[in-house]
Amino acid sequence: MAMLETLRNRLQAMEPRERMMLIVGIIAVVITVLYLAVIEPLANYRAQLESGVQARRELVSWMRGASSAIRARGPAAALAPASDGSLLAMADSSARAAGMSGALRRIQQDGSDAVRMRFEGASFDTMIGWLDGLEKRHGIAVREMTVDRAEGAGLVNASLTLERKGS
Repeated sequence: MAMLETLRNRLQAMEPRERMMLIVGIIAVVITVLYLAVIEPLANYRAQLESGVQARRELVSWMRGASSAIRARGPAAALAPASDGSLLAMADSSARAAGMSGALRRIQQDGSDAVRMRFEGASFDTMIGWLDGLEKRHGIAVREMTVDRAEGAGLVNASLTLERKGS
């Protein structure tokens, strides 16, 4: 209380012009502090939110376009159901269709949900393309695979076990 009394006495001792300048200075300081501590951070935060909203609108727009393109293509190949034929028949016919019949040495059922295959002197690139197609078109994936180099450039000997996805 004594400090307030001292300030009041000093203010009354000042000339009216000095008092006015002091009051204007205090108002200017309060406005500056208010702007720097409250208004500017809020404005910056709002600008960040607006740019985030714009980025999300662009993402939604892109997703809608991509969704339309995907729907136009039909069901996704990776989600295509496996064919109704037996896994053994599918693996054999697809290997022959891929041009790997000359390298196919053995194919046998391995339980009710898998097929074992042995290739000798098969083209590695052809084999990988065939396995990728099996997975994408028929939902048949490799469970185990052993690959060794064979005589000739790009040729391999491979033993693999195939199964339907989700088995």
